[in-house]
Amino acid sequence: LVNFMCRYEQALSDDYIVPYIGEDAWHTDVYGNGTVMQEDLKSQILESVHEMYTLKEHADEYNVALTDAEKTTIEETAKAFMDANSKEAIAELGATQEIVEEMLTLYTIKDKMYDAIVAEVDVEISDEEANMRGYDIVTISAEGYYDESYQYVEYTDEEKEAAKEQAEAIAEAVADGETLSDAAEAEGLTVTERTYAAADTGLEEVLKTALDELEEGEDTGLVEGESSYYIAVLTAETDEEATNTNRETIIAERQDNHYTEVLTAWQED
Repeated sequence: LVNFMCRYEQALSDDYIVPYIGEDAWHTDVYGNGTVMQEDLKSQILESVHEMYTLKEHADEYNVALTDAEKTTIEETAKAFMDANSKEAIAELGATQEIVEEMLTLYTIKDKMYDAIVAEVDVEISDEEANMRGYDIVTISAEGYYDESYQYVEYTDEEKEAAKEQAEAIAEAVADGETLSDAAEAEGLTVTERTYAAADTGLEEVLKTALDELEEGEDTGLVEGESSYYIAVLTAETDEEATNTNRETIIAERQDNHYTEVLTAWQED
């Protein structure tokens, strides 16, 4: 089974891996982790099989079983696969009707077990937790930039001073009543539209603190970060689209975390 799954994945991957990496792709340490792609794939498949047999072992606990219709579909799909491939391909893959059926059975049970396990998760998300606030921002690097070759170039002292003056000019223009967009455009820069949540850890803390203090329509003034200057305007207390997406993201994360916790505990036992 593992050999077939490895060969099957190899067959699916060759068309886009070999042209980029070369004919010896499967014997190449692409990721620099000390193992070649062949060994990486074997490890991934073994872990996948370990996962699926673990789920199959505990299927009764969740009343998960294949229906007669699912068994029939698996059998017919496996037969169609065997019939669609040449004898040479089947031999190269190490495929048999039984092995293909086993793989499809494991995948089906995994899907049903995942659904059953994540159904235990509380999907009630408070409006406060889901809420995403919208803001427009101009970010100016205070330290350097990336050139056309994607190499980082550090600013000279004069360039650092110029960057600060540019940020100050935008902040002052906004304070005098100009829109952030117009103020940025006057300096040859553009505004970026973004959203953030109360629990967002991706924002630099000094910027998040400044945003948290704003009401809709207010601006942060000039915010000095560790390596960038920021000028932002809060555009929406609640961005409906982003909030709905965030709610779905939180639920998905809860489900994935719960699934992993359950699976890990079983595998440790």
